[in-house]
Amino acid sequence: METITGISEANDGSGRFLISVDGRELGLLSAGALSELGLRGGDALDARSSDALRDAVATQAVFDKAVELLRARQRSTRELQRRLVQKGAGRMHVVAAIDRLVALGYLDDAAYAESIVQSQLVEGGSSRRRVQQDLLKRGVERAVVADAIQRAVDENGSDEAATALDLARGRLRTMRSLEAEARRRRLYGFLTRRGYDPDVIASVMRALRSEISSTGEDGPDDPAQ
Repeated sequence: METITGISEANDGSGRFLISVDGRELGLLSAGALSELGLRGGDALDARSSDALRDAVATQAVFDKAVELLRARQRSTRELQRRLVQKGAGRMHVVAAIDRLVALGYLDDAAYAESIVQSQLVEGGSSRRRVQQDLLKRGVERAVVADAIQRAVDENGSDEAATALDLARGRLRTMRSLEAEARRRRLYGFLTRRGYDPDVIASVMRALRSEISSTGEDGPDDPAQ
């Protein structure tokens, strides 16, 4: 039968406790998890309590890794799940960690979708279609994506053609040193990369025909992004 031979607070400032069993370090646990298990130093572990302790330590490690990943950048639930599994986490431990993160409010796909929509659609000038594709690729559910986009459209306007025109006109100002054909090609590519429909792009190119064809003045070259 195994014995808990040490419970000491970790010196990394995490508030975790390092658990040792039979003189070997097993892993870290939060004070809450340790309290739930009801274990103390010197306790003997039967097979059931040993399995429960090891499972709690594994779940804690996955949870801490998930928090670390979220601190680096926001992620959707599915993105985080995939990343944790890629790092070797067991699926049951991933599910437990994800459920805890959601309960604590650290993981919220609706808020995540709104953040992406704000940065890409409202501020970045990408098309609704492109933003939708990006969020679906990131694993956000279609209904959540649709709600986030609709709220942004309601708050900021729904005329995508006008948005594309304003965006293109601003980009055209950075192309003054280019020949007309180069401007036309880069502007078309610029709008395509932001996911606008061919019909919208065609209407923008027609509206800016004279500006595209006008004699250029010296100015900063377009970064072609």
